[in-house]
Amino acid sequence: MNARPFAVAALVLSAVALPASARLSTGNLGVDVQSAVGSAGNVKVKLDNGVARLWGNVDNGETRASVREAALANANVDQVVDLLTY
Repeated sequence: MNARPFAVAALVLSAVALPASARLSTGNLGVDVQSAVGSAGNVKVKLDNGVARLWGNVDNGETRASVREAALANANVDQVVDLLTY
């Protein structure tokens, strides 16, 4: 049995399950975070030794999750400290 179709299906499903902002990274953490926020809040981010610290306000929990996922998608981020409020 060939496992390749299952791997492709898993990849496609994982891409569909995440918001667009969480799937793609421009390589610029600030741009990625602002893209995830859109007009649904005001978020600041600071990166220090692989730790992205997020603070500010977002409109809802969905935006909060998108911002967190966008930060984690950045290659320089190993951990996120989420200080966001909504």
